[in-house]
Amino acid sequence: MRQPRLRASPLGIRSVKIVSLAVFLIIGSFNVSADDEEGIINRTREIVAAYQTETSKAINEQSSKTLEQIKKRLDPLWNPLARLALKDKAAEMLKERLYEISAGVEQRILELRKFEAERERAELVRLARERQDERRRRGDAPTWSEPLGFRDIPFGTSPIAVATLLPDLHCGIASCSGRINIGVVSVFATLDFRSEGFDAVGLSFDSGSFVRMKAIFLERYGPPTSRKLTPTQNRLGAQFENEELEWSGPEVRIRLKRFGSSFDKGWASIQTQKRVKADADMFRQEILRGKKDL
Repeated sequence: MRQPRLRASPLGIRSVKIVSLAVFLIIGSFNVSADDEEGIINRTREIVAAYQTETSKAINEQSSKTLEQIKKRLDPLWNPLARLALKDKAAEMLKERLYEISAGVEQRILELRKFEAERERAELVRLARERQDERRRRGDAPTWSEPLGFRDIPFGTSPIAVATLLPDLHCGIASCSGRINIGVVSVFATLDFRSEGFDAVGLSFDSGSFVRMKAIFLERYGPPTSRKLTPTQNRLGAQFENEELEWSGPEVRIRLKRFGSSFDKGWASIQTQKRVKADADMFRQEILRGKKDL
């Protein structure tokens, strides 16, 4: 009896083609020319040498940015070097060295960032205190305790240094934010950056905690330079007084309000006077542009 002829299904043929292509790509990936092999090995040796040169320096001479560049150059070499290591002893030894570098470079970068952030902070604090001392000698120091920054972070600190010094906050290019405690008050803090680094912080808190926040601010900064009570009411017509305290000095302006954007949220801001002026100038420019639309 004649056996029936088997017909290959299109799906089966397609599967065979896909598997064949995958095998071809895997096998072909090992076909690296001698010139390419030498280039891979030479680039790896350059990275190893650069890492050894950088990490052999004194810590105050090392740079986290240099190590980040070394790590960036290292990543694309893993796969080609691993393939070469299967057949080349020198490549295998270099691969092992890359493993050692990769395991240590992340920790070294973190350590250097912290060292650099502390060094930057110390220098900014030194400069700020020199300015304060000079004002005292001239007799024009503020009557209140004008701060150098916020939470030991001086104004002017770079975004990467703030992110390093306050690791619990979520940081981006323009700001760092997150929930913190000021005394027993839970506060959502947002630290802003402009071209000159950290220059403003906004603090949002439950308006029921205003009395505690007021006591803390008075204890920390001293008597305010101005106090304002503004009558206000909610949608139901209930009457309230919005208390606002302000401390204004040569370099910093602080504001504390019982009610911020809503009746259930209080608000505080600590800004450099440069930032205050920049915001005012920006607002003025917006008004002038808007005038042209009328």
